[in-house]
Amino acid sequence: MERLDLLLIHEIRSRKVRTDGIHFHTFRYLSLTLAAYVGEDVTIRFDPRDMGEIRVFYRNRFLCRAISADLAGQTIPLREIVNARKRRREQLKSIVKDRLKTVRCLNFEACKERKLMQARSSQPNHNLQTQALLQRVEHCRLL
Repeated sequence: MERLDLLLIHEIRSRKVRTDGIHFHTFRYLSLTLAAYVGEDVTIRFDPRDMGEIRVFYRNRFLCRAISADLAGQTIPLREIVNARKRRREQLKSIVKDRLKTVRCLNFEACKERKLMQARSSQPNHNLQTQALLQRVEHCRLL
């Protein structure tokens, strides 16, 4: 049965065994057998439909099955992991874009306010400062 499973697993990658396991797609895969192979290059085979487990080979011989503690007991396809990461990346891009827009707005308005204050420095008026501040806040709200 194990040999049939291996025939169905087409995805093959090369990885190095670290002291804390094998890192693959931001997950860490562990097996007690791997402790003797720290620093060695191994080949991993996995089923893209089930990322909870990988099969580890050393010099083309089966070594062990390594399990991801994060995915243990779950069947999560690689496609779902990639799509979730893509959605999160898009969310973060949108957040960064909005924050950058706000920073640019505040910077632009601060420069504009400074120039206005410099131009009217001969006429100190607290109403003018308050009015400029309100204009800046209102401009940023409109964005």
